[in-house]
Amino acid sequence: EGPTLSEYISSGNVSPAAVKYLFLQICMAVRELHECINPPVIHRDLKPSNIIISPSGPQLIDFGIARLWHEGAECDTTHFGTRRYAPPEQFGFEQTRVRSDIYALGKVSFCEEAGVAHSIARVICKACAFDPRERYASVRELSSAVSSLPQQAWMKRPGPNSGGLLAPFDSMVNQAQGALSNARSVAGS
Repeated sequence: EGPTLSEYISSGNVSPAAVKYLFLQICMAVRELHECINPPVIHRDLKPSNIIISPSGPQLIDFGIARLWHEGAECDTTHFGTRRYAPPEQFGFEQTRVRSDIYALGKVSFCEEAGVAHSIARVICKACAFDPRERYASVRELSSAVSSLPQQAWMKRPGPNSGGLLAPFDSMVNQAQGALSNARSVAGS
C-alpha cells in the first residue's frame, strides 16, 4: 500500500532531506538484491512506478523481468525493460549486471518531478554512463557518492531560465542517445 515514487514526489510535499533519504533507502533495497543473494538478482525494470512508498519505507515491485547474473554469459536471452530507465546493454549489447541496475537508479534519481541541481549532475552522469565500466561498480559506491551530496541538491529543478544548471546531464543524455542510434544502425547492417 502506498503511492508510487512518482506520485509521492509530484505531491510537492517532500523536503530535499526526505528525497535524499528515500533514494538512499531505494539503494539499500537494490543492494540486498545484489549483495545478499548469490548469484545477484538484477531487477532490470527499476523506475519510479515500480517503487512504492509504504509506511515502512520504499518497496520494490514488479520483478517480472528480473534475472540472475550468469557468469560467462555474453548477453541476456530476453531483451525487455522500460526504455527510459533501461541501460543500453539491456537491449542486446551484452549481459545485464549490477551496473545495469545502477544505470536505472541514476535515471530514477533524475525523476522529472523532483529534478536536480548541478551538484548531483556529476553523480547521475556517472551512474548513467553509456559504457557500464564507467558507472559506479556497486550500489554501495553509488550510495556513498549520494550520501556526500548536500541536501539542497535534491530540491526542485530550476525552471527554463535557470542558467542551464542541467546542461552537463542533458548533453550526456544526447550523446548516449546518438551512440545508441549508431550502434543500432551498425547492428542492423
